[in-house]
Amino acid sequence: MNRVKDKRLWLSIVGITGLGLLSGLFSVNAREYYQALRLPSFAPPGWLFGPVWLVLYIFMGITFYFILVHPNKQQKKRMITLFILQFIANFFWTFFFFSLQNNLLSVIDISLLWLLLIVQQWDYLRYKLITRGWLMIPYILWVTFAAALNYSILFLNEEYQNTRKKWELAIFLWCFFIYFNVVILRQLLIFSQILLNVGCRLLQRLNQL
Repeated sequence: MNRVKDKRLWLSIVGITGLGLLSGLFSVNAREYYQALRLPSFAPPGWLFGPVWLVLYIFMGITFYFILVHPNKQQKKRMITLFILQFIANFFWTFFFFSLQNNLLSVIDISLLWLLLIVQQWDYLRYKLITRGWLMIPYILWVTFAAALNYSILFLNEEYQNTRKKWELAIFLWCFFIYFNVVILRQLLIFSQILLNVGCRLLQRLNQL
């Protein structure tokens, strides 16, 4: 099948990009808030985030399409699960950072997002899905940069300027990551099966169209 003519490709691109851009509803007065923060020297200008995320969402949409047409059902189910989880984490980062203006929650969220992306990338390599892996590399690099920026903003602003509190926060975050990796991630993977069952039914209907 000619992939360009496959309507699932365009539905994936438009759907993922549209849902991703919907998170912008949480970023009212985002530029003013961002410029008012104490920023590190490597912080990019606020106008850069929109174009970068637009391109990354398009790449994510293409990646999601390749997942949908993957022939191995068991692998596809796991990849869809991880994709949904990372997308939810991505979506809520804007809410935590711009709407709640809570740097700690946004740091926890983007760290969770980064961890999910690493697990997802490992699956692509393990399943020898080179195309999906290459498409997600810019996303991982940008999230890594954004995480470094988010951590810097956390430490430069609010009550976390005190050195002792910085160490306490760092220890707390590492403990959270360990706990999440061992317990919470497994629970999320189990819970996401409910979402997958609904998603699989929708996919079956799309395939029948």
